[in-house]
Amino acid sequence: MQRSCFLFFVHRIGLSMLMAACTVCTKGQSIAGLDSLLQSMAAKTKGAGIAVAVIKKDNLVYARGFGYRDVERRLPVTPETVFPVGSCTKAMTAALIGNLGARVALDAPVQSYLPGCKFYTTAMTEQITVRDLLCHRSGLARHEYSWFFMAAGNRDSMLKRVAFLEPNARIGEKWQYNNWGYLLLGMIGEKLCGISYEAAIHQYLLQPLQMTHSYFSLDSLLADKNAALGYKTVKGQAKLMPYHPMELMAPAGGLNSTAPDMARWVSCWINGKAVIPAAFRTQAISSQVVTKPALPYNDQAGTFFSNYGFGWWLASYRGHYRVEHGGNIDGFTSNASFFPADSLGIVVLCNRDGSLLPAQIRNAIADHFFQLPVPGRVTETKSTGSKPDKEPAQPPAIPETIPPTHALSAYTGTYEHPGYGRVTIIRRGDSLFAQMGAYTWWLWPQQYDTFRGVVFVAGERPDIDRPQLLLQFQVHPHGYIESLSIPFEPTVAPIRFVKQFLPPRPLPQLLTYTGAFKVGSDTVGVSLKEEGALYLVLPGQQLYDLLPLEEDLFILAGPKGYCIRFTRDKKGLITRFCLQQPNGNFIGERIK
Repeated sequence: MQRSCFLFFVHRIGLSMLMAACTVCTKGQSIAGLDSLLQSMAAKTKGAGIAVAVIKKDNLVYARGFGYRDVERRLPVTPETVFPVGSCTKAMTAALIGNLGARVALDAPVQSYLPGCKFYTTAMTEQITVRDLLCHRSGLARHEYSWFFMAAGNRDSMLKRVAFLEPNARIGEKWQYNNWGYLLLGMIGEKLCGISYEAAIHQYLLQPLQMTHSYFSLDSLLADKNAALGYKTVKGQAKLMPYHPMELMAPAGGLNSTAPDMARWVSCWINGKAVIPAAFRTQAISSQVVTKPALPYNDQAGTFFSNYGFGWWLASYRGHYRVEHGGNIDGFTSNASFFPADSLGIVVLCNRDGSLLPAQIRNAIADHFFQLPVPGRVTETKSTGSKPDKEPAQPPAIPETIPPTHALSAYTGTYEHPGYGRVTIIRRGDSLFAQMGAYTWWLWPQQYDTFRGVVFVAGERPDIDRPQLLLQFQVHPHGYIESLSIPFEPTVAPIRFVKQFLPPRPLPQLLTYTGAFKVGSDTVGVSLKEEGALYLVLPGQQLYDLLPLEEDLFILAGPKGYCIRFTRDKKGLITRFCLQQPNGNFIGERIK
């Protein structure tokens, strides 16, 4: 058959790689035909781009870019373009565990290697194994928004959160995707290797495979002239999205790479290269757990199972055994797959958020190489990746708005949950805003102490027709706001954030509360401590520190259910207080 030239690269994967510009034929089908097909599919990106690489045995037979890595400057995607690949990283984290050999037993408890790791229950801590994390069967709910919105300062801090993340299933009861499990696996790798996760991946995988354009650093991505920018589609147009920092959760989805580099990675799985121990490779791409029922349907007639190994999804595709994993992080969607019995590997990277195109292109390439007829209709589900779903679970629509029970200032403050971190509610003019890490949400009241929220970006009009968040404030029996609940994880109870005490108040402000107050026949004093705090003096009792929760509202340290609320006159002077106790309220009138 006549061969025609085209712009793509063919080379052998190995320690020495030869590049050649030519076209190959596979089972009588030309790469030129594939190129034409992908060109038409890539047009669906609305201006963003894709990079594709195809491995046949250990040869890179196709590497091509389509569209733009930078839409505004019209910079094209090439095979050298770097993309965040999201959860395609997970198979690398799994492979790192495999490279540890006898140093780690897959069926040993996680705590054997991470003594500081505690789960929600003692049974979970004692029984969850390394294998459970590798194949997502720990019983731990996803709890994505803890790391996505409110990541802690370092991985050790993230580790401490795990003890407060509620499960939604028994250990081994079912498969459910979990990024936290892969964070823990990465930390096990750090612990046993004695170096950082990133350094270990470089030493064991990236360097031996000569993946020279792959790295984890966000700073390096920002400085890389070949890096793709990420986009989402808004009203048919590509809109720029900032990179999401993934350093803390790197083992779950922090790699940045190119299509040819990822092809080297896929090739080592196809060909059983030494970087993946043979016994571990067999387990990793064999079914460890059933992910969902996968009976053949009219629109998925070639799918007979849907399972998970270690960092890989396993499925049948039109009579062929497929191993794959997707990745989805702000502005980017990726897919790395291979067919071990057919020695075919396919990598598709896209700089569009939540795109189905990588999976569709993967299937089209597989059909091309297997010489399968174009299916009449193929239903694809969105790949589960590093990134959580676009929106938390939305409750039923609330038909009418009822004003809040408190002044907006009463809701302001800092609220904390030990597994999720901090939410800060601030007031600007007549609106409340919730700050969660680098994200800000604009809130508006719905019913009483319930507010709706939508992500707020300076310079953009919030889309209030698509609220993404529901916040329910809880009122203490004494009338003040004591906590805030948000249904971040739909499979467990709403996450309850407890309102925190205010930071130390200025001395002149504290002095306005001090003095003597008449309560019935007794005199009660409010005094200032040397370290700049208030305390309450009750006749014949111990001194009680006053902890500020709101302006003019203090909680008594020690006994539960006691608070004191001060009242000001029109001039702003403190004239009285109400001491609220479980057995009643007591009014104190200022006498001096």
